[in-house]
Amino acid sequence: MSTYISRRRVVAGAAWAAPVIATSAAVPAFAASLDCVFADSPHKFLRGYSDYRVEEEFTVPANVSKLRFDIFGGGGVSDTGHESGSGARTTGIVEVKPGQTVRIIAGGGSGGNYHRRGRLTTDGPGRGGRGYGDGGDAPRFTMPAEVVAEVTKRYPGALNWRELEDGPKGTVEVHGHPGGGASALLIDGEVIAVAGGGGGGGVTYSYTSAPHAKHFPAVLDASVTNFYHPTDPPIRSFAGSGLSTRGGDATTGTQFYTHSLNTKVSVEGGKGGNNGAGGAGAAKPEVPTGSPNHIFSYDSQNNQVLYSSSTAGNAGGSGFKAKGGNGAVAYSYQLDNNDPKNLEVLTLPGGERIEFSAEETAAEFNGYQFAMSGGGGGGYGGGGSGAALALSAITTIQKWNNNPAGIRQSVSYLQFSGAGGAGGSYLSPRVIEGEISNSMNAMRTGINVHDGEAKVYLCETKG
Repeated sequence: MSTYISRRRVVAGAAWAAPVIATSAAVPAFAASLDCVFADSPHKFLRGYSDYRVEEEFTVPANVSKLRFDIFGGGGVSDTGHESGSGARTTGIVEVKPGQTVRIIAGGGSGGNYHRRGRLTTDGPGRGGRGYGDGGDAPRFTMPAEVVAEVTKRYPGALNWRELEDGPKGTVEVHGHPGGGASALLIDGEVIAVAGGGGGGGVTYSYTSAPHAKHFPAVLDASVTNFYHPTDPPIRSFAGSGLSTRGGDATTGTQFYTHSLNTKVSVEGGKGGNNGAGGAGAAKPEVPTGSPNHIFSYDSQNNQVLYSSSTAGNAGGSGFKAKGGNGAVAYSYQLDNNDPKNLEVLTLPGGERIEFSAEETAAEFNGYQFAMSGGGGGGYGGGGSGAALALSAITTIQKWNNNPAGIRQSVSYLQFSGAGGAGGSYLSPRVIEGEISNSMNAMRTGINVHDGEAKVYLCETKG
């Protein structure tokens, strides 16, 4: 069934789309025009491809006086447990003249290099979705050479962390998730509509020196609770989605320590783009020092070196074709300066003796890590990226395995980053019945396709 539209119907304000309205452009007065009928099928239907944008131009035919558009920004990317942001959806009707040039751009959903290794689902750099405004990237990062040299001098196997089937231990590189690209409609070079891209998800990964299966009872450590807390569950940072002219902000993530439930660490997400201005990058997280209790500490001790760091997020770009902020990076490392000849030996109460090899010992106490935050979505003002925190800690109350004759104390790390804000969206004052809403194309909504889309329907005059 075709959709019929006339000047009288438009002025009366009859809607043709579901009224999920976040922002509505003013309906301008316009000159009388011939009645026209919208086609059932789109004249053009484009969809981004992975992190690539798809665009096309066409000339308005002689019998067309209006066009209707339905545009989705590209969604961000995330892994399990970290929600990415949906792109915005912009819809409306605009008057056109025969011979005008219409350009439509469908932004790409963000890309990346993702593999499953134990609990880790992301380990490679990723490009933000290309679009009218590009999504923020998860750029390639290389650990400082001097850090890698110090760790591998003590534990050469640190370089082989990717080959561990059950997931990384002391060494891990966790790239963030990129943002989605913006989609747009232009007529004779004039921007009519921009649908901002969704933000990329943050990351959470932690590890603690693993006790042997036959350890002494009552082992304590500096681990985080991940998903459990009796009264205040840990929350991961969720990315911002396109909702209105202002892109949605990403949320703040929090984590707690297993043996200090009142000790909380937080990372903020990036802010959404707004009215052409880039969203702010998340504030730099505080790196805790000292000891929150008698069980663990954030400071070096026992001939074991700890290093932690944090980084603020990056702001999104400004303007119609703004890029989302790239992911920010923080890194940490742990070094064991005890004599490597003094290996760990576990003598159990029943007389059983367990000797740990030099490699087994080094693997639990030497490592380097980095975490990258989620990128912002592209749009009319790019979304800012999240903050990053790489945090080391050491158990102080007991030795590894709660071994009375032990030498080393168990260490832990937390790689924690915020998600990206969404890109801003735009509707020209020329747009009739304009609406901006959520496209619901985030990667975690169960939809496989999170690329941007652009549909254009022509309204042909009768007779």
